[in-house]
Amino acid sequence: TMLGAGLVLTLTSVLPKAPVHEEKLHLAGLVKNNAGTPAPAVPVYLLIGQKDPLRTTTDVNGAFSFDVPLSPGSNLIKVVAGQPDGDIMTESVDVNYAAPA
Repeated sequence: TMLGAGLVLTLTSVLPKAPVHEEKLHLAGLVKNNAGTPAPAVPVYLLIGQKDPLRTTTDVNGAFSFDVPLSPGSNLIKVVAGQPDGDIMTESVDVNYAAPA
């Protein structure tokens, strides 16, 4: 989802529709500019619940990834990417973690 005029954030991971049974989820994505070329060195934050945000930076291909720790039940995960000029993009996904019995 693009809020600014210059960047586009896309989650590239195949996200499960059914509950997951692993306590970590690998989440990956891409940041590109409006021309479709990679946007390197863009700060990307991952917010989940009340936990401290995780931070990374896009690589030369505009790619980023996180290993997301999940809590039992619903986990609303929000990814925020942005640049100092004010372009900010967000994507959200809800992942249900069914902890093993």
